[in-house]
This record gives sequence, structure tokens and C-alpha cells, in this order.
Amino acid sequence: MACTENVVKEDVPTDACASTGQFGSKSIGYVAGIALLVNNITGPGIPELPNMFVEAGWLLPSICILSVWVITTMSSSMYCEAMRNIPGNENFRGHAEYTTIVDHFFGRRWYWTSQIGLNGALQSLNVISIVQSAQMMDNTISEIFGGTCGLNMTPFANLLTSKDGDRSVVPASTQWVSCWNTMHLEHGNAWGCHVVFTCGLVVTAALVLPCGRWHLDDNMIIQTIAFALTILCWLLWVVFSLSSLGPEHGGLPAVNLDPFTGSQAGVIGTILFNFGFVTTVPSWINEKRPHVSANKSLWGATTICIAVMFAVGLSGALAFQDVLQGTVTNKCARQMQDGSYNCANDLLQVFSAAGTSAEWSGSFGGRLIKCSVFVFPIVAVVSSIPVFSIVVKYNMLEHGFSRSFSYFWGVMLPWIIAAPISYMPNVLSQLINISSLVFVTFTDFIVPLAIYAKLQKAQRGGCSRKEIVSCKLTPAMSTRPENPPPESSEDISDESATNSSHAASPATSPATSPSERRSLADVPHEHIALPRRWNLSHKAKETCAKCMGVLLTGAAVAGMALTIRDSDLHLDAQVCSLVGN
Repeated sequence: MACTENVVKEDVPTDACASTGQFGSKSIGYVAGIALLVNNITGPGIPELPNMFVEAGWLLPSICILSVWVITTMSSSMYCEAMRNIPGNENFRGHAEYTTIVDHFFGRRWYWTSQIGLNGALQSLNVISIVQSAQMMDNTISEIFGGTCGLNMTPFANLLTSKDGDRSVVPASTQWVSCWNTMHLEHGNAWGCHVVFTCGLVVTAALVLPCGRWHLDDNMIIQTIAFALTILCWLLWVVFSLSSLGPEHGGLPAVNLDPFTGSQAGVIGTILFNFGFVTTVPSWINEKRPHVSANKSLWGATTICIAVMFAVGLSGALAFQDVLQGTVTNKCARQMQDGSYNCANDLLQVFSAAGTSAEWSGSFGGRLIKCSVFVFPIVAVVSSIPVFSIVVKYNMLEHGFSRSFSYFWGVMLPWIIAAPISYMPNVLSQLINISSLVFVTFTDFIVPLAIYAKLQKAQRGGCSRKEIVSCKLTPAMSTRPENPPPESSEDISDESATNSSHAASPATSPATSPSERRSLADVPHEHIALPRRWNLSHKAKETCAKCMGVLLTGAAVAGMALTIRDSDLHLDAQVCSLVGN
């Protein structure tokens, strides 16, 4: 037999599970969904995009951004189609989290693998966001009050070497409790390479941790406001970068062939990190309004994101290519001329440095730019931390873990990990590359594409939704027509049901009453990843998914090899003294 009846997954919980208080309701609209998706994609990685363009040149990053944009959006859409084919979740009427979908299609063993991958991807994203947010919050506090304070758990002397070769101890580096102005580090950083709990970390935690107790739909007001403010920040950055261009600025090379500052190794990891949002899509789907189109939301959000990536990345790279540090080489052009110069880790450090542009320094525009640097971590980076925490928490809750443990694991654990490494050198870029190439590639691309390929194979074999997990294609079944008659009500096309509901409703009639129009807003929107007008067979769809999976896997392996080969991870007293400078 092609399909055995003895291995059948239970129906996913219906929307009634929201009434238990564990999950939110289906109330997220189109605009809020776009805001949520854009915020998830354009998080802590955006300020580092100019570094990538400077280090690699514009050619390979541009090709990779466009390619990953298409593949990621298709991967998300394919995962949604697989999600709606789980019994009890037709047209997303139930509740199925990321690991539940894996469990249905591949069984318990792969469920545990997906849990490890999901936690590795989202927890690393959260750790990066926390570190960046805490550092920028310290800068904000220093700008307002003249300094920020912290508890140094590992007091030891940081040694700073001047241009003349003289070595001196950085003040306060040996003190348990110290206050330091992180905006003015010309005399070194007392907290570099130390385990330190700063006021910036505490304030950021106070802002974020309460949001982790909410449902996803409860965060939509924050997501929408954050989306609007981040757009303003990006516009300011682009204008400031372009205004900083002068005759002395040369063009950006297509490929950076400089033996000291050029490398292509960080491209794949940086881009995959930014597009590592597929794991959050099921949680959004579970709580979006029924009539909201998943495809329109996904393609709309990702299109906005690539426009932002090119605008911020290219303008910043053109304006500050001599001072931006490579994500892999950890070097910049100015450092080749002055060995004591500490390159900027990202665009935020460039903008926060006093006197970056003589034309803007001291002006209203200059103050506005500095304000955007302090606001960005709060409205963009901080807004993403609760979402990733909630997704992890949802996946734990749906599989029987207690609320207290799920909250600890999803919300508290990343803070425990991030706190000791808040002022470690180059920790952000290394975490970006490692987490992207290992966890994000597996959970955001390989798993969704593998599930979609299995779905198409099962549908090619004529299996019902409940039989997909145990469906096996035989040679005789491969000759069946692509659209065999349904064997049961489970196999009835969602399109027929949707069309029937539309036909029965006077949607275009002038006599439609207000109550009828409100009810039409709740008509489920059918989701199909690849349009029917393309007339693709199940075999073609399966082949497409497999090819995209192989392509991304090969790119990730190549990126990892290049990262290991080209990374400069040396650690000494000078590196510690210059952290954040």
C-alpha cells in the first residue's frame, strides 16, 4: 500500500486554544503583519550591511541579496502551504507552530532536531539583539548624563598602547563598580573583555522582559510604531550618508581585491542572518486575520526590506568605506595607514562618533542623526526581542511544557547568555556568521523546503492530509493524474470551499448590508505558494524546492569555509582596550 492508516497525526488545536490564554487570537491585520515581518528581517543586521559592501564590493552582495530574497520568500510561502495541509488547519483555522509542522511531516525524531535548530536560530538572534541594545543604551545614558555605571565581575587591568608605543592602564578597569562614558573612549574602554552588568543592560531588560509575557497579537501596537520610527531612522541615515560624500570619496568597487581589507566570506552569513525570519512566520499565520493574504504580506514585507538593504548598505558603504570594519577581516582602510586606529563595527558607531562630519557637526541635523542612533535600538532591535522570545515560548507551550519553564527558556535564557558577553570584542559579527550558517540555514531554508517537497510528493501520490506523514510514492502512483478525485472530505480542495463561500456571499452587490460586509472580512484567504496559473505539476514543485534547498546548503557550507579561512580573531590587551571605540 502507498499510504498506511496506522500512523495518523492528530488534528492541530483549533482557534479555541486561544481562549485558554496560552496563545493570542486571530486579530493581526495586513499593515500590522507587514510591520511585524519587516521588523523581524531588519533588526540588528541592518547597521552592518555597509561593512559587508565595503569588505566584499557591491557585486556579490547584490546578487546574494536578490537571490536570497526570492528563495526566502518562496520558502516562507511554501511552509505556509504545508502548514495549511495539516489536518484541522485548513485555511489556517487551527494553531500549528513551527515544530508542530515538522512533527507532522517528519515524525518525532526530526521534531527534536527542529527544536534544537529553532532555539539555536532564535536564541542567537536574541542574544545579538540584546548585546547591541545594551551597548547603545549605555551610549544613550552616557550622552544624557555624562556616563553610565556598571558592576564589573572580572576586574583586571586593560592596557592601551598609544601611537608612540607607550602603554598605560585604562582607568577604572580594575574596579568592581565603575562609571564610564562610552561615548568618549579615546583613553580606552574600561569594560572591554570584562563580564560587566551595566545600566544599559538593566534598562533594556526593564523595557523588554515584560513584553515577553504577552501574546504575539498584543505586541502589534509596538510593532507598528517601531516600524514607522525605523523608516524615519533609515531615511535619516541615507540622507546623512549621501550628504557626507565629497570629491575625495571614490566609487565602491564591484569586487574588493585588497589582500588586507577585502573578503567575500562574510556575505552569505550576513545576508542569511537578515533573512532568517521563516521560523517566526507560523506564529504570525496563527494569529493573522483570516482574510489577510499570506503571499501579499510576505512579498510586500520582503520587497520593502531589500529596498532598505540597498539604500542603507550602499549609501553607508560609499560614504564611510575607509572607516568601516570588515565583518570577517576585522580591518578597514584607515587602519592600514594608522595601526592604532580602531575601525567602526557598524554604521551606528560611525554616526555616534562626535565630529564625524564637519558639515553636520553641532547642527540640528547632526543632533537628529545622533538621536536616531539612540532611538534605533529601542524601536527596531528591542522590538524584535519579544517576538523571537514569544515564538520560542509558543513552541514550548504547544508541546506540553509548563508556562513557567517556557517563559524562562524563551524569555529569560537569552539574557543570561548575553549579559557576560556584552563588551566582548567583535562578538556581534562572529555570532551573526556562525548562527546564520549553522542554525538559520537549517531551520529557515532546509526544513521548510524539505517539508514542501514531501507535501508535493504525497499529493502526487494521491495521499490525504492525514496520510502525508506515512505516504510513500510507488511507480504505479507516479503515473496518476496531478489532480485525482478526492477520496474523502479531507481531500476536497480549499479553493472549492473558498469559491463557494464567495459565491454564496453578495460581495459585489450594492445591497450588501454592513453586517454582511463585516462577515466577509472573516472569509478565509486560500494560500498557495506557487500560482495555479503557472500550471506546475507536483513533480516540478518538488524539484524546485529541492534545488533551492541544495543551492542554499552549498552556499552556507562555502560561506562557513571562507569565514573560518579569513577570520581574524586574535585577542590581546589592545583589542580589549579598544572594544566599542
